[in-house]
Amino acid sequence: MTTDGRDDVPGDPGGQPGHRQDEDAVWRAIVENYGDEPTVEDLDAPTQDDRWSSLSRPPPEADDEDGYTPPPPPPVPRPVGLRLLAWLGLFGVPALVMILLMTGISLPSWGGVLCLAWFVGGFVYLIATMTNRTGEGDDWDDGARI
Repeated sequence: MTTDGRDDVPGDPGGQPGHRQDEDAVWRAIVENYGDEPTVEDLDAPTQDDRWSSLSRPPPEADDEDGYTPPPPPPVPRPVGLRLLAWLGLFGVPALVMILLMTGISLPSWGGVLCLAWFVGGFVYLIATMTNRTGEGDDWDDGARI
């Protein structure tokens, strides 16, 4: 005997007698009351003013005595020497080229080659001198830290 997913099969150990009729009655009540506003006897119904008062509350104060205040971040390190020159090549050369294009000034061919070499050289230098911030030799690390 197959159950076909029904609860009202006679002899079904999991089904309760009359369960299907109760379920049908519940569905009929839902359909008959479709569109009606639900009523809750145990709770007071909020008034129109109460519904909007939660939206207009001011945010909680940020300077609680118990709250956590993070320490100020460390200052941004300033590049010096070759690293400064590399960063200027990486960001300064495209800015210079944009300014020259907008003003209509053209560079001599050797100036264009010099700017291209400065840009590529700065990029290569910065990539070549990247270091691991932790100082560990974790080449196969996925980056997750706890």
